[in-house]
Amino acid sequence: MKNNTIIVILAVLLSGAFIAAGILAFKLNTTRTELDSSRQRIDQCRSTVTDLNTQVARLPIEERKARQCARELETVKQTLTRQLTAARESRQISEKQVLALQQDLQEMQTRLADARDKASQAGNRVASCEQQIADLEAQNSDLAMQKAAAETQASELNNRIADLAQAEADLQTANETIAQLKLDVTACNAQLAEANTALEQKNAQVETLNQDLAEANEIITGYEDRLETIFGTKSRIEKEFQRFKQTHTSLVTDLEQQIKDREITVDRLQEQITITFIDKILFSSGRVSLNPKGKNALDKVGRILLKETQGREIMVVGHTDNLHIHPDYHYKFPTNWELSAHRAASVVRYLQHKTGLDPGNMSAVGRSFYDPVAGNDTPEGRAQNRRVEIIIAPNIIQPKPFLPPVSSGPDGYPDHL
Repeated sequence: MKNNTIIVILAVLLSGAFIAAGILAFKLNTTRTELDSSRQRIDQCRSTVTDLNTQVARLPIEERKARQCARELETVKQTLTRQLTAARESRQISEKQVLALQQDLQEMQTRLADARDKASQAGNRVASCEQQIADLEAQNSDLAMQKAAAETQASELNNRIADLAQAEADLQTANETIAQLKLDVTACNAQLAEANTALEQKNAQVETLNQDLAEANEIITGYEDRLETIFGTKSRIEKEFQRFKQTHTSLVTDLEQQIKDREITVDRLQEQITITFIDKILFSSGRVSLNPKGKNALDKVGRILLKETQGREIMVVGHTDNLHIHPDYHYKFPTNWELSAHRAASVVRYLQHKTGLDPGNMSAVGRSFYDPVAGNDTPEGRAQNRRVEIIIAPNIIQPKPFLPPVSSGPDGYPDHL
């Protein structure tokens, strides 16, 4: 009866051991699953940390993700810590149960030894119990292996926790790097603002230089146009002087006899030709009407001037000596002013109507006796002073001077004032 009770007790203990082993196996499986899940989360966290390091350009978004990941890691850490605590408690319980089983086993072995001595009838049952004990020992060995596996998992879990701590440290370092990058970005923005200010100043200087360059180009263009005008004017002047020289030659040739008779002189002085008629070849004494000899000479002069002096200014100047007008002619010529002017006008009128010269280019001037070429104290000198001059000036148009543009200051006055 007592052996049966012992066997029942052993059976109950073995059933409890099997149940405890099943529970421990379930918890170990659960712990392994959670460790795998934790390992995946840890890998995700490591990937997240790596992404944080490689995606610094997206600092605000990545910082929020990192914080969220840190919170999740903290939650996982707490969960794993709780699970590790539970596993440790389960391990302690299993160790206590194994210890109790070992004690019970020793006690049972002692009792079995006593039972062998006392009851040979229970041999078969004892053998069965020994088999069960062998099985329990095998289970105990399995539990020891499970314990070792659990300790290995606990070590791995501790390593994961260490990795989490390192990840937190890396996250802290990343946050510090982010803060430093923000400071660097602020400094770069300040430098960029300074560079933009300097660039605006340079642009203003470039704009001023462009304006100065435009003004300089305008001045250069004006000078180039002016130079082209000057070259054109120079060419026209050279042609005009060539024609002017030809006119002088023609006059000297056609009036050769009158020049020899000293009735006419033809002088060319730089830019003008002066044809001088002594009064007796053109007019009788005290008269303003042309005589035939004078008309003949004016016809020659008029033909040459009409041919070769188109557009030139022709001025006819009358001169007298200083003798008073004869009383018989006072009613016409009160003074030598009127006489000299009428004689000049007679020549102009004849050249206009008989030779066809343009009256718009001619003028008549009386100088009286105030522009002598000789003294009036001798008959010869007075004869030289009584004359009519036809002065021919070249038709030279002087180019207008080029005035460069003057830049005005802010007060509206030129900069140099």
